[in-house]
Amino acid sequence: MKRALSHAAHTLWVTCLVLIVLLAVVFSIARALTPLVTSHREAVANWVTTAVGQPVQIGALAVVWHGLQPRLEGKNVVIIDPEEKQPLLAADALEVRLNLLSSILTGSIHIAEVKIIGAQLILRQNADNSVTLISNNNTPTNPSPMDDKTFNKVMLWLFKEPNITLEDISLTWQGKDGINIPIHEIDVTLKSNGGSHILLGRAQIAQETASQLTFVADIKGNWQNKQKITARLYVDAEDIILQQWLNRVYPALKQGQIDLQLWGSWQNTHLQSVQSLFALHDLKIRGKKFFAITDLSGNLFLQPDSNGNWQFAADLASQNSKVDFGPLFRKPIPLQQFTAYVGGQQDATGWLVQAAQVTIRNADAIANANMGLFIPQNGDSPTIGLLAATRFNNTLQVANYLPLTVLKPALVTWLGKSIKRFDGINSTLVINGQLADFPYDGGKGTFIVDSRLNNLDVDYFKGWPSVDQIMGQLVFYDRSMDLMIDSAKTLDIPVQNIHVFIPIIKKEVQSILNVDADNIQSTLGQGFAFLRSSPLRQGGLAAVANFDGQGPVQTQLHLAIPLEDGKIKTQVQGKINLPGNILDISKTLQIQKLVGQLTFTQDNLAGKGLVGILWKKPISFTVATQPSKQIKIKYGDVNATLVPQNNSWALNLTAPGVVGQVSIPSNKQQPMQANFKQIYLSDSTTSNIQKFSAQDVPLVNLNADDVRYGVKQFGQVKLQLVPIASGVSIKNLTATTPAYTLTANGAWNTTKKGNDTQLAGNLVSADISTALANWGMPAAIKAQQSQIQFTLNWPDSAYNPTLAKTSGKITLSFSKGKIVGLSSSTAAKIGIGNLLTSMSLQSFSRYLRFDFSNLTSQDFDFDTLKGTFTLDNGNAYTQDLEINGPLAHVTIKGRVGLAAQNYDLQVKVKPNVTSGIPVIIAIVNPIAGAVAWAANKILSPAVSTITADTYRMTGSWSKPVVVKGSDK
Repeated sequence: MKRALSHAAHTLWVTCLVLIVLLAVVFSIARALTPLVTSHREAVANWVTTAVGQPVQIGALAVVWHGLQPRLEGKNVVIIDPEEKQPLLAADALEVRLNLLSSILTGSIHIAEVKIIGAQLILRQNADNSVTLISNNNTPTNPSPMDDKTFNKVMLWLFKEPNITLEDISLTWQGKDGINIPIHEIDVTLKSNGGSHILLGRAQIAQETASQLTFVADIKGNWQNKQKITARLYVDAEDIILQQWLNRVYPALKQGQIDLQLWGSWQNTHLQSVQSLFALHDLKIRGKKFFAITDLSGNLFLQPDSNGNWQFAADLASQNSKVDFGPLFRKPIPLQQFTAYVGGQQDATGWLVQAAQVTIRNADAIANANMGLFIPQNGDSPTIGLLAATRFNNTLQVANYLPLTVLKPALVTWLGKSIKRFDGINSTLVINGQLADFPYDGGKGTFIVDSRLNNLDVDYFKGWPSVDQIMGQLVFYDRSMDLMIDSAKTLDIPVQNIHVFIPIIKKEVQSILNVDADNIQSTLGQGFAFLRSSPLRQGGLAAVANFDGQGPVQTQLHLAIPLEDGKIKTQVQGKINLPGNILDISKTLQIQKLVGQLTFTQDNLAGKGLVGILWKKPISFTVATQPSKQIKIKYGDVNATLVPQNNSWALNLTAPGVVGQVSIPSNKQQPMQANFKQIYLSDSTTSNIQKFSAQDVPLVNLNADDVRYGVKQFGQVKLQLVPIASGVSIKNLTATTPAYTLTANGAWNTTKKGNDTQLAGNLVSADISTALANWGMPAAIKAQQSQIQFTLNWPDSAYNPTLAKTSGKITLSFSKGKIVGLSSSTAAKIGIGNLLTSMSLQSFSRYLRFDFSNLTSQDFDFDTLKGTFTLDNGNAYTQDLEINGPLAHVTIKGRVGLAAQNYDLQVKVKPNVTSGIPVIIAIVNPIAGAVAWAANKILSPAVSTITADTYRMTGSWSKPVVVKGSDK
């Protein structure tokens, strides 16, 4: 057994060695015979014809060895149809690589590979969508097309070869629409094994930036039975420039690149399905419409239905991209996320495209939508049906999302500037109709944007107060805008149920913003604040811009505000129902319990039959700003007209005894100017004045030419009333007559404890008797020069002084005058008649040691009369009242009871030796009258000396008691 195996191995080794030697000899002979091949080109061509199965014409021939493999290389090769004797395919070169060993062992020619190099092919799309293949090598100017039969023969030959390679092939697609796509440097390897064929290839699309294309096809079946051929195809392409290849069929395509991975299946002579992953970059379409997107990717699937119509489905997505609609929006819209499922179906009428689960998201908003789009085959405008739900975040820049070419510029500007902030806006968008008819005039379609507003702040028009915290529903419907405000605030005024609308939004029609509010519940003060914050303050309602008020009111308001220039101007209409309010006119005049109705327009404020309470008395008045701006007031016997002037009101007063005008400024920091020709008051007038607070007194400059109070005459009076924290300051009070000049300053305060008034001043007179007469007092004193200084305080209002409650100090200084005797009737007028009688010299004569019977004068001359009175708790106290005359020196000390109307005085008389002593009768207002005393005849001319006498005066003003000798 061992020997047998050894013998077999030896035999095998010898056999292999013989074969190797034999093959070496054969290969050597073949190499030696190679030069003979090129000289027998026709014979070799016939041999190649036999080898490849098709007649071949070869222009030049060569044999090249690669190791043990010989390769026949032919130049300018044409493969001929043996039946038609017509060229099937032309190429620059044909290479046939033989399997020499197989050929030797089998005794027949075995081809390892056939390579066709440099063929130039054209695929031409015909009008009926059929495709013609043209070989362009030999006849480039007028290439001959291959009919279907010839094309089939080429394909039968190619698929028959077990291993065929196409190298450096040029293929140009010529579409019926004029699109030419040249593909160069095509390298294809086709490996066939019976009915199974694997096609591998790569190519380069000839464009500005080279694009590499690779493809693989797995083909099953025989070309002789095309109906049974099945194939699966894969194509990978990058950076295909769309604009370069599609510009003729779609000129609006200006820019864009696409990367593709495509899978396809073929069966029954038709493409059964196509699936593609694609990434689109920098797409830009510019024509009547503009569209651009930076990045869009997706998965696309196409297949025909049973009728041969195509249908597709796509899963689209984009991340951190931008969409640009050109002039439609102010700037490109960023897309942080975009996803959509899109499907389409073709039929004889066109394409029906549907998009579902569309999601668009960025920092400003998120939108979810469903859409249907029908694209007619006949070229009519597409019909769209779109339903979208959108939520805008409070970071939204509204101006970036307004359709500039759809809305009017004025509306775009208004919307962009008016919306300031919001917590969120939820919107629903509905579009239904042909795109060419948008925005659907005449009911040709439907366009609705329905938005729910949440805490929206709007400056709805320049100059008007903003509306904040809007809760409501905003609807754009076709060419109109409608906003129903459930609740909002303007100037902190709560408002409800406000209707805001623009009836038509059209370029050739002026856009008018309308505001209707039938029941605004606010206060009168808030209503005037709204007026002052609107452009109406500078128009026809400027006259009442500085009104203010208190109390609830109900207002009806309609505004029509043009958003652009045009024939229509701002229109305002409204009513204010006053159920019993407080009206402040320029912060100075307050009418309470005001009842009635005010109507107003942009030019006029009117009110008839208005009634109220002013200073606790009924007042009725009418208001009208057209044709002349004025408010007519009826207040008791007072008739007044309130007329607006530049930045002020002029209050013209006409009443019994009062004629004048008060200028009421619009700025309460400026003083009212009160100028009166006359002010004649009586006790009945002042008694009708109701109490009011010092803090109600405005800033006033008063100038009255002639002021009288009963019989008292004060002449020309000037003063300033300046409000202070606690009340009002009385400044620069002057009263001027030919007889005297009075100047004073003071203050009137109103606190929790009540009213308090201080007044300090000085009176200078060269005719004190006339001054006293002007004040309705007896002219008891005459003096060449008189001066009275005073500092007074009383616990009441400034217009209600009470002597009995007044405190302070009065300093008198008279010179070169006389005290004039008074009759009892005259004295009684000032309440001291009995006092003067009891202080006559006849009454004192029984106490004096001298005989006055021969003195008859009732006057008392003096050189000086001076002294100080302190007022306190209803009494006037003096310690230094002195009357110094040529006949006597009189000093008075003690108290005059102003409230109790009594006296407690000490009078000391020291006569001087003269020819006579007139009567001393002192009367200075009620205080002077309280200390006056008189004697009829004192000291005869014969008396040379006299000692001083002292008297005490007590008792009431009506029954004084004089006692001599008291030293109290």
